[in-house]
Amino acid sequence: GHEEQSKNEIFDEFDSYLSKELGVKVVQDDREVFIIEKPQPDTKDKLIELLKDFWNHHEF
Repeated sequence: GHEEQSKNEIFDEFDSYLSKELGVKVVQDDREVFIIEKPQPDTKDKLIELLKDFWNHHEF
């Protein structure tokens, strides 16, 4: 339905979203696989914080 489509729109360019938020290049390899070839020392911590509260900050 429409609600499901809205929820999925953010994932259409999720690699770009992650790249912007993390400050490193992120490439989507598969539907659920994202590759960060050159992470910075703080990339893991940024990613954990970003995903930890992801749905609390993105209401659909």
